[in-house]
Amino acid sequence: MSKANWTKFEALCLEMLTSFPFGSTVIDEFTSNILTIAEDCILKTSDKSIARKNLWFNDDCKEVMAERKRDLRNFKHEPISSNLDAFKISRA
Repeated sequence: MSKANWTKFEALCLEMLTSFPFGSTVIDEFTSNILTIAEDCILKTSDKSIARKNLWFNDDCKEVMAERKRDLRNFKHEPISSNLDAFKISRA
């Protein structure tokens, strides 16, 4: 909101919204004028996503990570050497 041109917004509001004839479409006209002024003066956010997709992260990677987490849970639940070895192998 800090990049909006508020002086231009205020000037356009004073210019376009000061006189409206009374009638059934006053609210629609007022709303459309406000939206038009806002589109001219207030910058919109970008529609591009900031998050970047990792092309190398596929289903195989997902399975390996799930296996490593499962082995870690098994080791935490039962801290025996076979579970430790399984976790070390899956981590490598």
